[in-house]
Amino acid sequence: MRLSDPRFKYVPSTLTDVAATWRKFGFRPTTESERRARRLREPPVEGTVDIGGAIATSLRSAASPAFKFVMRN
Repeated sequence: MRLSDPRFKYVPSTLTDVAATWRKFGFRPTTESERRARRLREPPVEGTVDIGGAIATSLRSAASPAFKFVMRN
């Protein structure tokens, strides 16, 4: 469609609905239950144990890497 086409409707960027544009092209965000199910399906990395919890979360939020321990026999 050309800009000079009378059917063209200009929408200023401040009024653009980004979510509607993504939906128009088929994007569907995952739900919390889908994200949770995907995390449960992911196999753990062999030989490492991730320490979750409040301490690791606070470290991640401070842009520090999470602690991981490697167990060797």
